[in-house]
Amino acid sequence: MNGGRLPGLFHLRKYIVAAYHGDKQLMSKLWKAVDSADRSKTFEVFGWAESATVTKGQGESVERCHAYISNMWDAIAILPRGKMLARITHIQLILDNIAG
Repeated sequence: MNGGRLPGLFHLRKYIVAAYHGDKQLMSKLWKAVDSADRSKTFEVFGWAESATVTKGQGESVERCHAYISNMWDAIAILPRGKMLARITHIQLILDNIAG
């Protein structure tokens, strides 16, 4: 594992949301791939995202997300499956309710 760190779900969500600039379908594909610990599928989704970028900023966001997930992959792979997406969804619901 990379220095014994565990992936922060808040940071993971932050990177993924920034990288997909509102494309909920692509973001959902990435969450599912990450949550299932399917490395090849996860990085395949990054390939789709990189080819869909329009601006330099979008490309940089995808690169930062890719780097974060790459660096944290060993820790992501040992998390209980199905739990990550459920936690993120729960946190998002709470934040959405607070915001409005």
